[in-house]
Amino acid sequence: MGTRDSRKALRNVLAAFRLVWQADRTHTIAMACITLLAAGLPLAQAYMAKQIVDTVVAAVQQGRTALRGLEQTLPWLLGEFGLITLGAVLMQMRTLSEHILHARLSNLINVMIMQKALLLDLHYFEDAQYYDKLQNARRETNWRAMAMVNTTFSAIQQLLTLGSFAASLL
Repeated sequence: MGTRDSRKALRNVLAAFRLVWQADRTHTIAMACITLLAAGLPLAQAYMAKQIVDTVVAAVQQGRTALRGLEQTLPWLLGEFGLITLGAVLMQMRTLSEHILHARLSNLINVMIMQKALLLDLHYFEDAQYYDKLQNARRETNWRAMAMVNTTFSAIQQLLTLGSFAASLL
């Protein structure tokens, strides 16, 4: 992909974010916060798993009973369960925010198209090609913009997760 294509893609992504931001700032911010929290979960889960293994190994090496080993491991197991639960809650919150954003974005785009249509003369609506373009814009714009935003948030989340693992390994 050339520099020109990269710039065009970036402009499209920025335009999609502007539309989504205009549709609903609160849920856009919520999705960004959820993305940041979800990015840290894998590292936190890996740390909990390490602590569980270390506690079990220490209990075996020290010849503790199974019950005593479980008592020492239980806080880490509960922490891991809490992180798994947090991950599920974050996923549901993200899905809810996505649905609300999609509905508000769809409404915003339909209003924008109606406002534009009110400014047009009747001969534009008699032109089948122009009418088809208007309908395609109405049908496709809201899901494409939302798909761009979702893909961008997912990519950011994956990059942050990768970066956090790289930093912890260093």
